[in-house]
Amino acid sequence: MAVEDVLVVDAGSHSLRLVVVTADGQRRLARAVDAAPDGPQAREALSAFLDEAGEVPAVGHRVVHGGPRIVRATVVDDEVLAALRQAAPLAPLHMPPALAAIEATRERLADVPHVIAVDTAFHASMPEPTRTYALPDALVFTGEIGADQPEVREAVCAGLPLLGLRGGLEPVVDRDRIVSAAGATVPVVVVLTGEDLQVAAETREALAS
Repeated sequence: MAVEDVLVVDAGSHSLRLVVVTADGQRRLARAVDAAPDGPQAREALSAFLDEAGEVPAVGHRVVHGGPRIVRATVVDDEVLAALRQAAPLAPLHMPPALAAIEATRERLADVPHVIAVDTAFHASMPEPTRTYALPDALVFTGEIGADQPEVREAVCAGLPLLGLRGGLEPVVDRDRIVSAAGATVPVVVVLTGEDLQVAAETREALAS
């Protein structure tokens, strides 16, 4: 099933980001809601956003953890939702709001396919030795810590000298780059993410298969 626009729903623990991504990877409409996704303010914001967005042929939901059963982008049904509820204790701050956002969006857009894209799919696709014995050849920061939390990056690296890491990182990052000092035993890299674009791409891939 080929789709044009994809609504991406990205529920954080206390925020909700809504983006309509076009087939060529452009953000047609975006809104950030500073409210818990399982509260009335977020529901009202979602309803208003959908009214403004018009027809949406597919929805992609970013979910932090898929547990042992959901290891790739997956079309949502009752069985998938049950698996996500079982995985909720693995990420207790993020999973309940994400589930609330999925249910609210499915209620409003009941006739379009919904897909979940799980952050843990990356780890599930790693070879077992790499997943089990996670020794750095490099350390990569991404997501929110990579984008705008230099103090966290610094604290992590300064506290892990036994792994060959050290502090003194470049704090300001506006593109993908190495932020450790020249000659560092283990290079530290920041990769900026476009999570909404990735979720949209995985949604299209899941619906096409």
